[in-house]
Formats: sequence, structure tokens, C-alpha cells
Amino acid sequence: MPVIDVTLAEGRDPEALRTLVDRLTDAAVEALDVPCDSVRVILREVPPTHFAAGGVTLAERAAERAGERDADRAGERDAGPHPSPTATERPSAAPAATTKGGAR
Repeated sequence: MPVIDVTLAEGRDPEALRTLVDRLTDAAVEALDVPCDSVRVILREVPPTHFAAGGVTLAERAAERAGERDADRAGERDAGPHPSPTATERPSAAPAATTKGGAR
């Protein structure tokens, strides 16, 4: 009897969890050639404050991303429209073609 134990951050909708259970069960049946009713799937959902990678919790990562998005939005508001280049910044026009004798 295969037992598949999955730990994941909470917050997914029930349909997504149901799909995960179905696909894990199907994979075990196919890979191990066992009856479907012998496969056990355990889903352990943990709060984002209790799930960390590299010493940083998922909640901390989410807060950091939200802060970056807020800062980006504030920067866009503060920047305003971009000014047009000044005369010294504009590229000069190409000289007009001359005819024989230097007349234009």
C-alpha cells in the first residue's frame, strides 16, 4: 500500500487539491502497478508562517514582494511624465543635400 505524503502551503482551492490527489493516485497506480484503492494520499497544509526556505518564511517572502510592488507603484506615480529632450540633447538634423556648385 503506497502512502504519498505531501506538505504544502495552505491557501489552494479545494478543486486544485482534488486534482493533486487524483493525479498522484493515478501516477502511483501506473508506476507501481497497484490497485487504485490501495493508494493513500495525505495532504498536509501549513500556514505560510510555518513554511520556510533558506530561513525565510513564505509569509515573509510575500510581504517583501508586496513591499516591492508598492515601491514600484509609488515610483511610477512620483516620476510623472518623462520630459522631452532639450535642444542640446536632440540629435541634429542631417545636412541638406547640395547641388553642383554648393547651392542648396
